[in-house]
Amino acid sequence: MKTGAKVWLWIMLVANVMALVSYLFLTLTDPAYILYIVAEAGMITAVCLMLFFRRRLGFYLFLCVAAVALVMNIMFGAPIVSSLIGAVVGPLITYLVLKGSWEALS
Repeated sequence: MKTGAKVWLWIMLVANVMALVSYLFLTLTDPAYILYIVAEAGMITAVCLMLFFRRRLGFYLFLCVAAVALVMNIMFGAPIVSSLIGAVVGPLITYLVLKGSWEALS
């Protein structure tokens, strides 16, 4: 796997772990954040599958979790445009950095 792909996946892993921790604290005030915790756990699993196990399944799981997060954000009242941008930009960047390393994933 190319260095750029590894760096991007590490950035995503750290960011998603930080988001998971913040959602854990937010559940103390609003139990609805449990759904976000489940989504973040799925995202962390997807990134770990790509980064450590070199599995394409991680990318497909990432796409599924991004779609679920889009629906959750809209259901909880986030603006549709920003939710769409968030659901498209992350997977698009991930696709672009993995495009050159796709053969390395099984």
